[in-house]
Amino acid sequence: MKKLDYKGKINLKNIEPLRLKELLIKVINDYGPCKMNGIRERIGKEIPVRKIRKQLDQLIEEGTVGKSGVSKGTAYYVQKPVK
Repeated sequence: MKKLDYKGKINLKNIEPLRLKELLIKVINDYGPCKMNGIRERIGKEIPVRKIRKQLDQLIEEGTVGKSGVSKGTAYYVQKPVK
């Protein structure tokens, strides 16, 4: 970005689903079991919760991420260790 002389503000609101999935895996893997608030603090509050949940649900369905607890007590963890 520096080489391009980009002066605009970076906004994650329109992050691509694949990039968001990778970011979610990285955050959960690096910081251990995370609740939604912890995830949002680390990746940016400008990304809508429903978008994060949709990707988390897909990761759970794929078996990459697991979850424990219910409602606000739900914590997400990586089931397949990532290096």
